[in-house]
Amino acid sequence: MLAVALTATGAAASDTLPWTGESAVGAHQPYQHGYSVTDLLRWNPADDAGAELLRAKVPLQQRNAANAATQRNPALPAGTQLLTLAGDYGNAFFESHPYTNEFSQYLFNYWQYADFYGSWHGMPTQGVPVNYYDPTADWREKWFEFGMLNLPNPGYTNAAHANGVRSLGCIFFSDNDRGDQTYSELLVRDAAGSFPVAAKLVQVAKFYGFDGYFINQESRVAPADIPAYKQFLKQLRDGGLYVQWYDSIDNSTGAISYQNEFNAVNGPFVRDARLGDVSDSIFLNYWWNWTKLASSKTFAAGLGLDSRKSVFAGVEAGQYQFNQPYNLDDNLDAGGAPMNAIATLGADFVSSDYANKTDDAAQRDVFDWERRWWTGSSAGATTPEGTWKGISKYVAERSVIGGTTFATSFNTGHGLSTWTKGRLSSPKEWGNINLQDIPVTWQWWIDAAGTPLGADFDYGPAYTPASRFSYQKFGGCNGGSSLVLSGTLDGDNTVRLYKTDLQVAKGSTLDLTYTKPSASDDSELRLGLVLASCAATDRRGAAKGAAPLTAPRTAAAPGAAGRRRGRPWPRRRPLPRGGGARERGRGHRRWPSRRRRCATARTPSRPGAAPLRRRRTRRAARADAGPARRAAPGSGTGRTRSTPCTPGLRAGRRDGRRTSR
Repeated sequence: MLAVALTATGAAASDTLPWTGESAVGAHQPYQHGYSVTDLLRWNPADDAGAELLRAKVPLQQRNAANAATQRNPALPAGTQLLTLAGDYGNAFFESHPYTNEFSQYLFNYWQYADFYGSWHGMPTQGVPVNYYDPTADWREKWFEFGMLNLPNPGYTNAAHANGVRSLGCIFFSDNDRGDQTYSELLVRDAAGSFPVAAKLVQVAKFYGFDGYFINQESRVAPADIPAYKQFLKQLRDGGLYVQWYDSIDNSTGAISYQNEFNAVNGPFVRDARLGDVSDSIFLNYWWNWTKLASSKTFAAGLGLDSRKSVFAGVEAGQYQFNQPYNLDDNLDAGGAPMNAIATLGADFVSSDYANKTDDAAQRDVFDWERRWWTGSSAGATTPEGTWKGISKYVAERSVIGGTTFATSFNTGHGLSTWTKGRLSSPKEWGNINLQDIPVTWQWWIDAAGTPLGADFDYGPAYTPASRFSYQKFGGCNGGSSLVLSGTLDGDNTVRLYKTDLQVAKGSTLDLTYTKPSASDDSELRLGLVLASCAATDRRGAAKGAAPLTAPRTAAAPGAAGRRRGRPWPRRRPLPRGGGARERGRGHRRWPSRRRRCATARTPSRPGAAPLRRRRTRRAARADAGPARRAAPGSGTGRTRSTPCTPGLRAGRRDGRRTSR
């Protein structure tokens, strides 16, 4: 049971207020702001001293081809797309920065279920005084100018791209809070008949490194302007951008008319009979049912569209949270497959609507609620909590991990301190999603013959974990966090970590770094691979014919090392073709003098990333199903952390005796 409750009342709970003290914005710190059409047309990056520092520079990574056998639910179609429209580090109006020195700022950790990330919180136009903001006022009483354009945070764009997710800006027109700004300013043409605003929007997106726009037109459109509006959308799309339209306007009358399904009233804003494709998809309003969603799929098919990519059933995550009045099971056909794509608004409620969201000690609740939203369980169990079943029931996990090299330190992109090669390098808190490692694919997929171990991210001695944990806290290897497994190890445990498409050849090698405080027992941690050819035949551990692996242990902190009894410190060994080598370590305490203490842990393309050690290999086999961490019967803590460079892990004890801590 959660010890505290989510609240959604008052600006103090929903707005991210300006930070104070050491976290206060610097006098010359670059920040993002909103844009009116006038601002946009005169925009020139050369005139903005901070523009270069607000660019996202990680290219969009290609995701691996779908492989149902390596999914947690092989029957779930892999083609169902998802848009998450949400705040970034928070719901800040005046302070949107690529990184900060705050651990408690929200960082998204479930990119594997998303295809699009859209920024949603609104920003004042440049030059609006901060003192105009009254945090106690209702959201309809923010008496300052919001821009009609909200750019995505560049840090979030970098993280999205690293995970194969496209990043979208937001264009919003409403009668409530955009003053005298109207859509008609978008539709002004130049002498050649083109739209200068559309051209500028394409230029802005390409300069700042994001991929398109979500367009929320929630004010009436004059019927005579509808053809021009669709031509405006088409110019954006023809400029190489992704465009998603909101289900709000009647194609014939221009009136606000939420259809809650895809039909002839809103369909022409996606595929027009005369113009062809004017946008890529539509975000359906939220008041749907099974009949409407089934009709949406049929209508899309009639237009030659794939409804799992072009029709997004809207979910008001922020408003209803875990008590949704509309059931995503209504988006399933008779065979249990999703009929349409899914779009969520405000899934960052797990942080933004939490009254204690700025309390470092309360972040454990944010982590649990976010896990519950995406998987159905705050602890990662297979049984959902309550009626909300989690996004992962409807959207298959995806991955960009491929090629010959992969490394991680399980760095979630923020920390209460910073560690480098296992040693504390800075005691100060920080938040920078640019540095986030590829998130663990499954939180959590743990197969246990006995009592399941618990998995968590360890942020060091200053961290307050959930009450279900009692592990010894060490912190990170490289970054701010590491992965910890803890509990009573009375049976074989397999923890699957990453869905991959890695090439395994004769010369491929593995490096694993972990520490085990209970050095007197015989528990073991082994890294294993599940080959794609065997994934369908082995759903509980390493594939048949591929022996589990134990990589050489190195120490993440002085005095917490392991070596084989009576033998020299083990050297890294190559993997045999198509299978695995086996090494086992026992628990002597020893600090190695001539070994790297921690593996590198960054994605090569990320800003500030440490270089990865490249391995030249010839393709011999392909590993695709995820580093699994397996713990065999043994002693009480079973507490480990690791930095696997490729899938599959097993921890355990040889003699199988049951003990407890």
